[in-house]
Amino acid sequence: ELLEADPTLVSAQASWTDTSLPLHFAARAGHTALVSLLLEFGADANTSNAKGITALLCAAEGNHADTAEVLILQGSADVNTRSQAGATPLLSACRLGSVPLAEMLLENGADSNTCTKSGYSPIHRSAQEGYMELTELLVAHGADTSAQTASGRTPAQLAEQGGFDLIASFLDGACPLHRAS
Repeated sequence: ELLEADPTLVSAQASWTDTSLPLHFAARAGHTALVSLLLEFGADANTSNAKGITALLCAAEGNHADTAEVLILQGSADVNTRSQAGATPLLSACRLGSVPLAEMLLENGADSNTCTKSGYSPIHRSAQEGYMELTELLVAHGADTSAQTASGRTPAQLAEQGGFDLIASFLDGACPLHRAS
C-alpha cells in the first residue's frame, strides 16, 4: 500500500549510508518477495550505491541465491556487475563457497574468468578456500586453471598453500582436454 501511495519510495536513498536504495537493503537481507515487489514498482536492479555495489552484489554477498535469481530474471540485473573494489557476484559466491549461487550465476552468463584488480579470479578464490565442488564447477564452465594473480600465483598454488592437496592435484591435471569432456 505504501508503494502504491508513493511510488517514489522505490528510489529513496538512505542518506545515513552509502546511498543504498531499498532494493539494496532487501537484497542484502534476502527478502526475495520484497525484492520482487520493488522491481514490480520500477526499482532498477542495476543501480549502484556510492561504492558501485548493486542489489545483485548485495544478494550475492549475503549468499541469497533465490533473491539473486529474481534480480536477474525479473530485474535484468547484470550478472557481471563490478563494484569499485572489483567484486563481482561470482567472486562473492566463490569466496563464500556457495555452489548453488555460483551455478545459478554461471547458468545466467557470469564470466568464470573475471578478475579483481589483484588478479584473483573465481577459481583462485574457490581453490584458496578449499571448495572442491565449486572448483570443479568453475572448471566445467571454462575457468582458466593456469591464470595467475598479480603476484604470479595460480589456483593450484593457492590450493597447495592452503593445504588443499586434492584441489591442487585436480587443478594440475585440469587441462583443456579434460574441460571439453
